Amino acid sequence: MREYAVEFRDVTFGFADKTVFKDLSIAFVRSEFTAIVGASGEGLSTLLKLADGLYSPQGGTIITAGIDLTAAKKPELMKMKSRNGFVFQDDALLSSRSAYQNLSLHAKYNTHKPDAEIDAEITAHAAHLGISKERLLTARPNVMNNREKRFVNLMRATLHRPEILFLDSVFDGVDQQTDSMIRREICRLVTDNAAMTVIAVCSKISEFKLLAQRVVAMRDHAIYFDGTMDEYKQRQEDDDYLKEFL
Repeated sequence: MREYAVEFRDVTFGFADKTVFKDLSIAFVRSEFTAIVGASGEGLSTLLKLADGLYSPQGGTIITAGIDLTAAKKPELMKMKSRNGFVFQDDALLSSRSAYQNLSLHAKYNTHKPDAEIDAEITAHAAHLGISKERLLTARPNVMNNREKRFVNLMRATLHRPEILFLDSVFDGVDQQTDSMIRREICRLVTDNAAMTVIAVCSKISEFKLLAQRVVAMRDHAIYFDGTMDEYKQRQEDDDYLKEFL
């Protein structure tokens, strides 16, 4: 029997002036890499935030890491979130803290490891991305370039080896060199953490063509396609909508 890392059951959610999802049902298999595509306004980022408990649905049930988010109390929700990682589209770093403090505070909260161990992990992780420890210690988000902020955001989400990793449009707005480095780092993370579940919103399925075992396409705020990468490529030959996200 398949185990699900995240499951939506008849989920309804919307903002004051717009319904985003109506009776949406979808499940994400544990330890699987899923890429999600869709046109702007389909609510892809919202789906990730619902799955991580950042938004609460108006109807239906969401179960993440075995916890019913619609019924759980705050301590359960916080424990669940501490086991997940979320790379936000807008970076979401604390502007009053250095990059190093952003990383170390997050790691302390989620892992309770000794400072020396956290320091060693931050230093090693930064080396993979070509960032010096001195830069992390001295730079705050407002003086960091887009590449540095994207790297710190990725590091913060993955230092504690999350059970579930949510990636929200991590390649949007980056140059080719940054794109290549992020791809390489995500490949390394997935290889080193085979049990990790990854749910990634992307602009094109080519961004994760070597990693995604499953592709989901949203249209009109509902599931339009759900299958393997090969099935997607075959289906898009006769489907102009799917062809947009190759």
